[in-house]
Amino acid sequence: MPVSAKDTFKLSSKIMNLSIFKTYKTCAAVTLLVMTTSLAMATLIESFETPPLVRNGSGSPPDNPPYTNVSQSASAGVTHGTYSMFAAFTNSDWSWMYKAVVPSPGVTNAQYGPTTYFEWYRHKKLKIDLHRPALTWGWNLEFVMAMNGPQGWQQNQLVPWLWHNAGEASSSTLTWDYSAIRDTVGPSGGYWQLAFMIRGNQPGGGAAYFDNLRFEDLVPAIGFTFPTNSSGGNLQDWVPQSWGTALAATYWDATDANTNAASGSMYAFCDFATATTNQTAVFQVWNFGLDTRDYATLVFDIKVDAATSTATSAGDFGNLQVVLRGNDIDWNPLGPFNIPAAATNAFVHYEVPLYQPLPASMKGINLIFGGTNLQGPINYYVDNILFLVGTNSPTLTLKTALPGLELNACAAADDQRQSIRTKSGTNGWIGRPGTVNYAMTINEGLSAQAANMTAHLFLIGTGNANPSAHADFNETNGVFLAIEQQLNGLCNASLRYKTNAPGSHGIRHTADGVLGTIANASMVGTWTLSLNVSGNAAQAALSAPGGASTNFTLPAGLVQEFTGSSVFAYFGVQPNQTSNIGQYVNFSRAQISGVVTPVDEVFTSQTALNTNVFVVNADNAAGIQMRPTNTIYRLSWNAPTPGFALYSATSLDAGPWTSSGLPVIAARQQNVVFLPATSLPSSGEGYFRLQNP
Repeated sequence: MPVSAKDTFKLSSKIMNLSIFKTYKTCAAVTLLVMTTSLAMATLIESFETPPLVRNGSGSPPDNPPYTNVSQSASAGVTHGTYSMFAAFTNSDWSWMYKAVVPSPGVTNAQYGPTTYFEWYRHKKLKIDLHRPALTWGWNLEFVMAMNGPQGWQQNQLVPWLWHNAGEASSSTLTWDYSAIRDTVGPSGGYWQLAFMIRGNQPGGGAAYFDNLRFEDLVPAIGFTFPTNSSGGNLQDWVPQSWGTALAATYWDATDANTNAASGSMYAFCDFATATTNQTAVFQVWNFGLDTRDYATLVFDIKVDAATSTATSAGDFGNLQVVLRGNDIDWNPLGPFNIPAAATNAFVHYEVPLYQPLPASMKGINLIFGGTNLQGPINYYVDNILFLVGTNSPTLTLKTALPGLELNACAAADDQRQSIRTKSGTNGWIGRPGTVNYAMTINEGLSAQAANMTAHLFLIGTGNANPSAHADFNETNGVFLAIEQQLNGLCNASLRYKTNAPGSHGIRHTADGVLGTIANASMVGTWTLSLNVSGNAAQAALSAPGGASTNFTLPAGLVQEFTGSSVFAYFGVQPNQTSNIGQYVNFSRAQISGVVTPVDEVFTSQTALNTNVFVVNADNAAGIQMRPTNTIYRLSWNAPTPGFALYSATSLDAGPWTSSGLPVIAARQQNVVFLPATSLPSSGEGYFRLQNP
């Protein structure tokens, strides 16, 4: 049950049915609430804790004279950490320039990398603390800060020859609002440089302390708006990729989704010349450096150039898949998203939730346009590709839970497979003297709201010693039991097969591929598939919880293809539609009998998956979790929620609130905690809240 920050409720650790509570505000044992605080708004660049602090233009340490030193100091001006940067100088005509570098010994390069550039982009103010100590003479100070990178060399006079009288001291924070500079470029850049220019104009010299160099004012949206600049349109580093199968090109265009005269869009030219083939046109931006954990949603706008584009045979304009790239092989697809016929009239706006795990340091983005029923060229206007920060507080949800193995559909796609499979392929039924039984027991199924999601048992016949999570599609032969949730709260089960169909479903989803069906059964309970090939008979049976069953004969071709083959058994779930992502099924037992090495794994009494028998084969392994053997509740909240942590107390009013210490599972769009009975105090009362921090 969801709980807002204003609601609390209390549950006895001895009561497992939450439905008896009519309101949340009752006498209580487990209370959930959310403490909301703002996200940190500053990102530290330098606190001058580790030398070398700065380099001059030659890359060598500063010389003497004309100034006394540039060094660390703990005597004054420290606003972050232990040290500040101390600069003392004696020459009234000299200006000193230092390029900040990564603070590690022996560094000779004079620039920060893509990560610091991205931090520069996602903020709009640069700040530094300045302290000027009292001296026995008066003196002027000029301080200029300069930056360099894809935005070009820019500088700002932060202290314009400011006079100090003798005996006068001051401390201040200097701010450079560089938002206008930032708006001319994109978030991808390979480097960022910083320089200081400091000088005084009195023969007696001067001294200044600098500390806590940081970015502030987090920009709520990061991305690409394709602005204009002095040389015309700005594509912000987007380029076509040759590994698409269709000819592609990019141009800047003044057409803007927001009708902003100072901005435009990326015109993506896609020459889909062949009608019936699966063609793709790929576009990419690199050196992005985004930490996706800070963001909740990806948005973008697409319009079709009607005058130069040909609709598909279905009347639409194909699909777009967005791929977030952690590196060259870290591939995180979102979509595909259909581009409707209405996109010729106006920009179509898309909003895509970002469910973890995604790259903590995202290097790039691919836009892949394509389809299977293309008729000719399609040209798209793409605008406002933005990553948005989440603004809503997390919502806690508490459910009763049983021990077992949870299989959570927490990967990115609706056709994901979240499974465990047998480690060995010695699980075939052919050649056995009697019946071989494959059974799975489910102790927590799905609600009617998760209609179309399936729990499954696959038998994969293959010569591959290490079949993947998608072996049902990739491998040549298979038998597939799918138990599909229905809107009436019950399930329909179908047993299907394919043969001689590597890299495809073969006849699996046709009438010819059906072996047997059972309608309107409960998902919770034991499902058993029994196969017997002895003599000339090839008999099989499927039984469901509640006693329903069906018998059938195995096709001769199926028996032939499985003869002599290794057979791996898969137990898992598949969401089958986007709304089911994050739903889960809990398995209490998996059994295989009648084989040389029987399998009987009772998950409710295990603390970890027995890797001598099973391995995890899943699109997101974080969704395969063994619950503690004394689990009584499942606590979850929406993700991403950076900065929030789970706290607990024995008293709502008196606390004390401390970190719960319970493991948090990052299951893509949810953080999940299993609450064992031992997590509640001996009094039977316990309170939980999210707090930042």
